[in-house]
Amino acid sequence: MTFLQSFREQFGISQNDFAGILQCHTSQLTMAESGRRSLPQESKTILRHLEQAFEQYVPPRNNSNAIPASVTTFLQNKIKKCTAELAQLALEKETLEKKLTTAQQLEKLLLALKSNPLPIQAEEAALQIEILDRKLPIKLTKIYTELSTNQIKIGSVNGELSAALAVLNQL
Repeated sequence: MTFLQSFREQFGISQNDFAGILQCHTSQLTMAESGRRSLPQESKTILRHLEQAFEQYVPPRNNSNAIPASVTTFLQNKIKKCTAELAQLALEKETLEKKLTTAQQLEKLLLALKSNPLPIQAEEAALQIEILDRKLPIKLTKIYTELSTNQIKIGSVNGELSAALAVLNQL
């Protein structure tokens, strides 16, 4: 028996239902359980989230396939945690997008100022433009990196949330 099959049977979930949770076809799950094929990448990601969600869960030693109330509570708490984390990430994303808009506006202003030379008496302004010209690309790169990281976190939390919801809906 493969890990995949034992994991599924541990919770008393049918192949058809588990394939639905993993967002793959039942035939793909059957072949993966028999070791003839691996799961699609998206299914592997969902399975990894499920494994993480249940690594603390120890199944009952009797032959009952009933899922204890503690697992349902665990899943509901996981869903609440993911929802709160998604709200926080959405706020962070909004802040980063505002920073990006400001930086992009500065970039446009900088290009306009560079194309129209300033008079001699504006030496200090020219110095500020030169400093901005050096710092702005670094700032933009940092914002883009933070936005990418934020999107990755959102995807990961969405995966955890989807997995928890899918299992809870199967119970």
